[in-house]
Amino acid sequence: MNRRKLIPLLCAVTAFLSWYFLPGTFLDRALFTATAHISHKSPFLITGKGVASNPYTVRKFQGSSEASTSRAPTIISIGDDPDRVFQSSPPSPVDVAIILRNLRRLGENSPAIATPLAWPSPDTISLTALDQQLDSLPSVVTAAPLSRGPDPTIIPPAFRRASIPLEHVHGDTTLLPTVNRLAIPDVILGNKTSLAGFSIIESEKPTGLPQLLCKWDDRLILSFHLVATLEHFKVPPSGIEVRLGEYLSLGRNGPFIPIDEFGRLSFSPEPLESKTIIPASQLVDAPDDFFPETDTQPIILRNDLTVADRGTRIFSESLVPVIATLTNTSEDSKATSYPALPWPLELAYLSLILFLLFPPVFPRILKLKDFRIPAIIGLITVLHLLFFLIGNITIPTIPALITVGSAAILLLIQRNKSTSGSPSEIVGNSSSTVANATPGNARPSETQLSPTKIMEPEPSSKPLTQNKTAIVIEPVQPKSTQPKPAAKKTARKSSAKKAPRTATRQSRISQKAAKNNPYKKKSKKGPKS
Repeated sequence: MNRRKLIPLLCAVTAFLSWYFLPGTFLDRALFTATAHISHKSPFLITGKGVASNPYTVRKFQGSSEASTSRAPTIISIGDDPDRVFQSSPPSPVDVAIILRNLRRLGENSPAIATPLAWPSPDTISLTALDQQLDSLPSVVTAAPLSRGPDPTIIPPAFRRASIPLEHVHGDTTLLPTVNRLAIPDVILGNKTSLAGFSIIESEKPTGLPQLLCKWDDRLILSFHLVATLEHFKVPPSGIEVRLGEYLSLGRNGPFIPIDEFGRLSFSPEPLESKTIIPASQLVDAPDDFFPETDTQPIILRNDLTVADRGTRIFSESLVPVIATLTNTSEDSKATSYPALPWPLELAYLSLILFLLFPPVFPRILKLKDFRIPAIIGLITVLHLLFFLIGNITIPTIPALITVGSAAILLLIQRNKSTSGSPSEIVGNSSSTVANATPGNARPSETQLSPTKIMEPEPSSKPLTQNKTAIVIEPVQPKSTQPKPAAKKTARKSSAKKAPRTATRQSRISQKAAKNNPYKKKSKKGPKS
């Protein structure tokens, strides 16, 4: 195929393949993110996959540090119990069972227990009463601290039900904190349908940012804050999407939670307290309409004991601001969608780029040094920014740039081949050079024109009785049309100059004998050619 047609055909194939396979890839998302930083100055996160069914969406998170108190959870405070309502302080398993029974009586069937259900030496009757109340709840969320040690254990069922496989996580999971056991071995994690999230990670130092994710074996473990938020929105753990360094999505349509590459909330919420804090002792004699019907916030049982350790106090203080932020992200984010052009228009756009690269109205093919390549790259950049900033539309910019780049590479390869040439061309060029160096009108040297060469006999004291001449036949070169009579004399002079001089007497006698040789005199005349 002619090269003039092969290069445009290869560029067209490259444009189609890149247009078909590149949308939604890392390269496409990186270009969109870089462009979004030009037009959006406030903090934002990018959702979507960049395809027609799920386009990219920029969500400006406006309330990152201003979580509204209207979204704060309702707190059931388990305090020091100065009125001695319960059997003991801290509450025993029977006391916790009484709290759960009253919550179910008041219509709250999905509490989230933020305090670990663990006692040093509980009696069997108390544990049985607690298990009965946990089994009567349709759903419950429990918490427990996790750690990492030399003796790993298997993931408890409650944690496994609230986890997702690591293979479903987008990003580098090696940066996540790693755990392999419960920090409290005999903690109670609920019934057969309960979910569990970690309260703190004892093997990790606190950083000031709430930790939402960690890994245990091949599973992604969620924090108590996140599991309580999932239970509030009735989203199963399998329905979330995790993109480390970008966001965590509680379903396809959100809410969207910005996270960093270490599985932490990407900002630190401001301190916030719930507007509804109810002491656990008030639930014992509470009327049936104690909780208003309009109150749809999560119910959190929080440990507010003064004897609690430092880690427990930090975790209890983070419950309200973090859960309020997680449940409030859907209302505080302003979304801007960037759909792609219809596919016929995208193909027409790429066809226009090919037409500008290889216009049929020009008789010559595109040169590598032509001004059109930088001009076309500039045109693609300008169109990309105009469609993005003005029309909120994405165009196939990367396929267009790849098309221009492939055209430049192919033309560079073609130019290098034409410069170096093939081996047959090199041989042809060398033969023509030799022919040009010896033109037909040039006279060959004397050794080429002389048909014979007379070998002279060495001088001897005996007289010569026979004419012995050795003749060596050499190929005869073509006669010259422009003879140069001075060539023979010049050759003789040059050979005479090169003859070595001898100072011995014998050499002078040999030279005199050779001078008087009659055969030498005849050879000077030379045969006629």
